[in-house]
Amino acid sequence: MRLITTLAVTLVALSPTVSYAQPVRKIEIIKCGEIEAAPSIAQQDEPQTVGGHVNVMDALETPNFKPGCPLVKAKIGTRFGIQVQVQGDLDGLVVRDLTTRVTHPALTNPSTGITSTMDEWASPMNIGYARFAGWQFEEQWELAPGTWKIEIRHRGKTLAFKEFELAIGK
Repeated sequence: MRLITTLAVTLVALSPTVSYAQPVRKIEIIKCGEIEAAPSIAQQDEPQTVGGHVNVMDALETPNFKPGCPLVKAKIGTRFGIQVQVQGDLDGLVVRDLTTRVTHPALTNPSTGITSTMDEWASPMNIGYARFAGWQFEEQWELAPGTWKIEIRHRGKTLAFKEFELAIGK
């Protein structure tokens, strides 16, 4: 389970930060579905995920979405998710108290023995900028057909979500 998240690498470093003072009005889903290969720039440890880490894409990377959302034909290397835009009072400000949650059929990591039906990790995003959050299949044990749901949460409340129907592709 190699999760994909977009961190505002450049924008976080240059923008003022906000934690609990900046209200988020809403989070809009701009696009969804499978994406063409987008380069990850790093891995980030995330112990609350069944795989133990997430893949990080450059904040300015805009993935190309394939047609077919919400259907995903998964195989090793498939990436899918949602592109969202946080809406609030001041464009560019970083909202650090956002998380991405992925709910999925039970996955068991054979290396650790950990089984999970949900993974969640921190996903800071800039208000007014499109960001991607999703999943990349890297291991055979991650390929589980059924309903997968990706949510963007703010302070424990879901503000945007999309359900996907996953089938195993060739």
